[in-house]
Amino acid sequence: MYWESDANAIGAFSTTPTIYSASLGSYNIYTLRNRVSNARNVWNSAGVPCIITTGGNAKIKVYGGSFAEVKEKYSGFKSSWAGATISSYTTNPGYYLYRGIRKYHRTFQSSTVYVLSTNTYPQNVINHEIGHALGFIGHIPSAGNVMYGVTQPVTALTLRDRRHLNQIH
Repeated sequence: MYWESDANAIGAFSTTPTIYSASLGSYNIYTLRNRVSNARNVWNSAGVPCIITTGGNAKIKVYGGSFAEVKEKYSGFKSSWAGATISSYTTNPGYYLYRGIRKYHRTFQSSTVYVLSTNTYPQNVINHEIGHALGFIGHIPSAGNVMYGVTQPVTALTLRDRRHLNQIH
């Protein structure tokens, strides 16, 4: 078992989740969908399956827009954020014990992702937020990883990104 996150929980969907993306207005829909597709490919190649769909009933919904557009849809969105993911889940009974610390497993029902159209490193942000949507709770505490908590010009998953989420898929 590996534990790369600063959080004490990890999640997964019970079936392969579908991903739908939509512009809130200012995010070019073709650019957004291309970036979401790239993120799907990155996580799929790491052994974490997900499927793109054009239907709005997907398990993972990605919305892109300006700060005002995102804030209107998700009032808790902060001006210092590049993106955010909100997931609904149930916590499974029991826990993993890793180095004496309890780690909990959550079954995800849905995730909603919000990303800004003005991000400096947009593919990093989308790869990162899709990682959260797929069950990566928390962040890797060191730069150079997609799941680090600060935007950066990193789009390829590292060993730490891959193995943390892959172990329950």
